[in-house]
Amino acid sequence: MKHNVRRLTADGCRLAKGKNHIYFFTDLDITYYIERIKPSGISASAYLAETIAKFLADNYLHITGADYLKNKNQEIDIEVQVEKTVDGCRIPYGYILRDAAKKSSEELQAEIAGFREKEEDGTHPLGFFPGFLRRSALRIIMSSFGLRQKYLGTISLTSVGSVSRHCGYVQPLTLADFCLAAGSREERGGRWFQRFTFVFNHDLIDGGDCGRFIDEYQEILLGKK
Repeated sequence: MKHNVRRLTADGCRLAKGKNHIYFFTDLDITYYIERIKPSGISASAYLAETIAKFLADNYLHITGADYLKNKNQEIDIEVQVEKTVDGCRIPYGYILRDAAKKSSEELQAEIAGFREKEEDGTHPLGFFPGFLRRSALRIIMSSFGLRQKYLGTISLTSVGSVSRHCGYVQPLTLADFCLAAGSREERGGRWFQRFTFVFNHDLIDGGDCGRFIDEYQEILLGKK
């Protein structure tokens, strides 16, 4: 395969099928972003990255109940997918926004843009290895919180709605304990709504906490927090 970076995506999806994830599909009001933030040139991806990172920085331990994270590096590193054009093909590359909670939307957007401009050839060193070795490497990474955060980030963010007006809800396969997927948006009665999918690791997070988390995040998107 010429662009073997896609093999790593397939490996991650294959392993993600074994995760005990729960999915919440919901529409959230994003009128505040459309009217107040977007006119300044801030992309939806950068805005979502900033808001979710700062919210999680204060609530991550609470919503997961993960005692093993205490006294460890609790920086919120967000894995995002950045499309690049290689040999005429659009290929998504994983990129990690380090310590995103301490950065503004402008800084996050500039960081993503800088990575997008970096030239790639569509390959990854691991992509040349047999599938069982690639997946073994991923399992080793997943077994360690430190390695997982280093190579995969703390959480995952995907914004398909930024490239499609009709994608509806997104149902991602992810290795992350928490993933936010933004789908398409539409105007209803003078307000703007976007379809979101919240993905939680049910081994760490109870359903009730997931629901409260979504309610609180809506308040942030409304500009109330």
